[in-house]
Amino acid sequence: MRNMTSIVLANTDRLQREGLHALIERSDRFRLIGNASVTPDVHALVETSAVNIVVIDSGFEAYELIHWLSMHSPETRSVVIGPRPDFALLRAALCSGAHGYVLANDGFDKLLDTIQTVADGQTCISPNVSTGDVPAPLCAPLSDREWEVIGHMGAGKSIKTIASHLGVSPRTVDTYRNRIMEKLQLSSVAEIVRFSVCARVTQ
Repeated sequence: MRNMTSIVLANTDRLQREGLHALIERSDRFRLIGNASVTPDVHALVETSAVNIVVIDSGFEAYELIHWLSMHSPETRSVVIGPRPDFALLRAALCSGAHGYVLANDGFDKLLDTIQTVADGQTCISPNVSTGDVPAPLCAPLSDREWEVIGHMGAGKSIKTIASHLGVSPRTVDTYRNRIMEKLQLSSVAEIVRFSVCARVTQ
């Protein structure tokens, strides 16, 4: 008999969280470990239980949480519930390390199928989000320092200010910026700022 996939729900909306909680508990494919409305509670659940999947609402500091999972619990995979079919939001999720992306209006059955696909070791993206002609993968993994630079740029800080904050030269920050643009397939600082907004990353 197949082992049940263990799940944690991360959602700030109590109605949605409790609704998903009730629906998942009725499934014979999944075992719900718990749900959380704040990030520290998710950390605690993951650190004290064997969690296979964290289902994260995009408004839940999602991308910081996904990055934390990749560093502290790499065996735990993540599925993001996005609010709309926005390619920038999808890219932000996948570059953060998410393994699945489903839209809120895709329906519960699609969410369960996405969770199962991700639990089986695959990546699953809602068919209702167009990726256009962008080649896979959508981006290369970002380093901690690159995420930090993105956050500072998203907050509108200059290269000189970022360099001073990080204790490096402006030329080094330029190098990080160029790597970020190459990895995310972005063409301008304005696009980095937009990515930062989508990923909810600011310093």
